[in-house]
Amino acid sequence: MLKPIKDTKTLKSYSQPPKAPFDEDQGLSGTISTFPSSPLDIPTATFERNLKRRQENHQALIQWIKKTLEPDIHYGHIHGNQQCPYAKAGMPQLCSDFSHFSMMTLYKPGAEMILSALGLFVYYPNLFQYKLACLHRQEITTIVLKCELKAQNGKIIGEGIGARQHTPGQLESQFKP
Repeated sequence: MLKPIKDTKTLKSYSQPPKAPFDEDQGLSGTISTFPSSPLDIPTATFERNLKRRQENHQALIQWIKKTLEPDIHYGHIHGNQQCPYAKAGMPQLCSDFSHFSMMTLYKPGAEMILSALGLFVYYPNLFQYKLACLHRQEITTIVLKCELKAQNGKIIGEGIGARQHTPGQLESQFKP
């Protein structure tokens, strides 16, 4: 005759773990957390070591950026004065009036190099909607894109949103994913 399931050895070996002592700090789930939920909850010496390590990593990244990225290829100034004679002639790079230029700006190739070095990738969650609108020949007057920077495990590290109004006849210069 068969034994009842509760009497089998396999199920008996997997019993409930003992409950945590009453006076120990418990997390939100009712269990003791192995890892602190806040960096301020870790021991002071560990926290100081982590801060120092992050400072050193930050300085190493800054030095790598200075050594690797090239001006006018990876970063530079953008000419912003459309009334400038050089801009009207299609040669804004010849303009020597510094008030016509933006502050130092990171260009797409520079951003891609930094993302690659950090092991991050870019994801545009709403880009598909714009592609569908273009395929169905819907009129697009404003473009608003959300950009997410993700780690290799898919965790979102940073995000941003950019928008642009449509200028008639210039859609190709505005929509470059």
